[in-house]
Amino acid sequence: MQYTAKKSKGPQSESGARIAGIPGLRPAALRRLNKRARTVTRPYGGSKTHTEVRNRIVRAFLVEEVKQLKQAASQKEPKQ
Repeated sequence: MQYTAKKSKGPQSESGARIAGIPGLRPAALRRLNKRARTVTRPYGGSKTHTEVRNRIVRAFLVEEVKQLKQAASQKEPKQ
């Protein structure tokens, strides 16, 4: 009989989606890899997918836009 190692589904983000670029290895095998092979080079590289990172950046940009619009609207209003 030949014993095979347990398989891993691969790392998943908080939403349950698999993270592309990170190999699906067991924890002991993953620890033996160098850091460049364990993560991807972007913000939240090992914990969020590229779509989640993009949505987070867009949301932050839109929040800043709303702040600027509110500030511009408050400056335009004449004080009574």
